[in-house]
Amino acid sequence: MTSLQDSFSSISQLADSVAMPDRESPETNKEETLRLGLERVRLMFLAEEDAERIRTIWAGLDIEDVADERLARDIKEMQGRIDRLPASAPLEETT
Repeated sequence: MTSLQDSFSSISQLADSVAMPDRESPETNKEETLRLGLERVRLMFLAEEDAERIRTIWAGLDIEDVADERLARDIKEMQGRIDRLPASAPLEETT
């Protein structure tokens, strides 16, 4: 069981290490940023990251108006996975 936990931990670290390019950089374009973001989210799913953390990363990606058909299909597919994530537990009030 420990080796399985170590594997997920390694995958989680890998997902965190997928650097998102600087949006202000002229060398990076929207599609490359999206490809890297999709890869990061895919790795987060693989590492069984917290659903809310995955949603936060996904929400930070600009997924509108993508010209590349393959990328648009990948985004649609990932959106389906995001939509199937378990709902976040509401915060409990402390009294």
